[in-house]
Amino acid sequence: MSTEENFHTLVANVDYPMFIVTAAAHGTRAGCLVGFATQSSIDPPRLLVLLSTINRTYRLSQETDTLVVH
Repeated sequence: MSTEENFHTLVANVDYPMFIVTAAAHGTRAGCLVGFATQSSIDPPRLLVLLSTINRTYRLSQETDTLVVH
């Protein structure tokens, strides 16, 4: 399956609004429940995920190039 097909499969099967974001940097891991997420583009497929700035995951996300949305 292509990345785009995987994205559309994920979005079609998600029971909103439950998303979890994880991040890792410098041997430290963090994760949190997302307060707000929405599809922001169809082509290319994009998801907008907002994290609270007071959350530990947000602070760790500032030190890494990769976040994973579950």
